[in-house]
Amino acid sequence: MAKRGLELCVGIMLSVTALVTLAVCLAGVWGLIIGDPDFPIWSTLIGVLVIGLFTSWCVKTAWLLFTRREREGGGLLSPLVLIVAGIAFVGVAVTMVVIYGFPGLVRGVQFVIAGLGCFGLARARVRRRSNHRAA
Repeated sequence: MAKRGLELCVGIMLSVTALVTLAVCLAGVWGLIIGDPDFPIWSTLIGVLVIGLFTSWCVKTAWLLFTRREREGGGLLSPLVLIVAGIAFVGVAVTMVVIYGFPGLVRGVQFVIAGLGCFGLARARVRRRSNHRAA
């Protein structure tokens, strides 16, 4: 029961996040329509695209959580998403050490551990997928 409650809480948080990011995305589209001079067109287009993709991911993941389904390959995140997240974590760790030096090392190590966790989970998903195909 506790696991289902957690799934519902995360689904609700993702739904709220999707609503907020949808509003930001629509504001960006509105800025493109009226010709907002504050931002260049190319940056607004990239922002709308990235926020739109994130919004669609939030909606899809929330739907999977509410309906108690998994992706075809299992879990909520694909191995590619986990690898990208792992690379991002390691990149943030390197950036923190470069910018803050030794004081940033502790946080950097935490980000590296999170990145390694993402890589390990992606590897487990790929193995699970290959084991299902072999069977």
